[in-house]
Amino acid sequence: MAEKKGYNFIYSKLVSGEGDIFGAIAYSVYKSQKIETIREFEKKNGHLPTEQDLKPFQDLSNSESQIKFYKDQAFQLAQYFLSEIEPEISQKIYQDILKKKPSFWYGVLQGLTASFLFVLAVGVLFFFTLSYNQGFEGAVENFFKIKIEHVRD
Repeated sequence: MAEKKGYNFIYSKLVSGEGDIFGAIAYSVYKSQKIETIREFEKKNGHLPTEQDLKPFQDLSNSESQIKFYKDQAFQLAQYFLSEIEPEISQKIYQDILKKKPSFWYGVLQGLTASFLFVLAVGVLFFFTLSYNQGFEGAVENFFKIKIEHVRD
C-alpha cells in the first residue's frame, strides 16, 4: 500500500479486522511509543516535531521487525492482563454460582414434587391400562369398589 503524504498505514498493518483485539493492543503500543517519541523530541528541542522530524520514527515503526515487536508486546500485555484478572474472575464466578445454587429445602421440595408426579403418572398409567380392558366405567367401579347406575328418565 503506498502511503499518502502525512498518513501512516500502520493501523492496517497491525489490526486485521473489527474483532482483532491483539491488533488493537498492538496499535496502542505503537501510539504509546509515538507519544513518547514526540515528548522526548519536544523536551530536547523545545518545540513539537514536524512531519519531517517524525519520518525516522515512521520508517522504523513500519518495518517488519517493529510490526512483529508491536504484536509480540500486545500478546504479552494481554497475557499479563489475563493472569492478573483470572483469580478475580474465578472468585466472582464462584460467588455467582453460590448465589444461584438452590437451598437445601428447595432441593427437598423438588424431590418431593418429582416423587409425587411420578406416583401420579404411574397411577394414571395403571388406571388407563385397567380401563383399556374393562372400559372406563368398569375400571372406576373396580378401583373404587362402587357400582355406577345410570338414571333413566
